[in-house]
Amino acid sequence: MPLMTLHRSIPSETQRLLARIYRYSHNRRASQRAHCLLLRSQGKQNVELRTIFLVSEKTLYNWFNAWDERGLLSLYDRRGRGRKAKLTDEQKAQVKQWADDSPRQLKPVIEKIKATWNISVSIDTLKRVLKGV
Repeated sequence: MPLMTLHRSIPSETQRLLARIYRYSHNRRASQRAHCLLLRSQGKQNVELRTIFLVSEKTLYNWFNAWDERGLLSLYDRRGRGRKAKLTDEQKAQVKQWADDSPRQLKPVIEKIKATWNISVSIDTLKRVLKGV
């Protein structure tokens, strides 16, 4: 894999912003990426960065390329990442209504979901839906 460098230098104002994101962001991934970019701009080598952040060379490559392409937006994950919801908002409302009809009996609700929409959900998924998580 080729040697990776930041293709453009990071201006001091942007470095200050990266430092703030690193220190104060509640988004762990954004904080980690900001820290990595700061260390890279200070001359840390990829071997050191891989050890510090416990990531692969490919991950560093992706972070640096994303920074070159999107700048500060690259610190944050794009929308649409992760698994898609099994149930729509309308289905979730219906499931909550079914659960209200028999609050101590979740297995019949799971069976109704399967019979009505042909969707298999676990007890844990059903509990998350009912909690609104």
